[in-house]
Amino acid sequence: MDIWLNGTSLSGRYTDRHDLGSVGGTYTGGATVVINVDFGDGGIRFDGEFDGPDKIKGTMRAAHISGVFPFTMIRRP
Repeated sequence: MDIWLNGTSLSGRYTDRHDLGSVGGTYTGGATVVINVDFGDGGIRFDGEFDGPDKIKGTMRAAHISGVFPFTMIRRP
């Protein structure tokens, strides 16, 4: 997942072995981050908080999969 921040608007792209998607959301500078990924036929929602300056930890929910799963995102240098 590649994400860019422009003001308070998040945008980017998501790619894995099975899906390609667009990323969107907002970030206003607080501890909480919400990221939505749209694949056209479903999506993933990431809800997390910063764990230091380069890491976000939280949970994700996929549109076609029941359940909540943990995730960790780390900023690439």
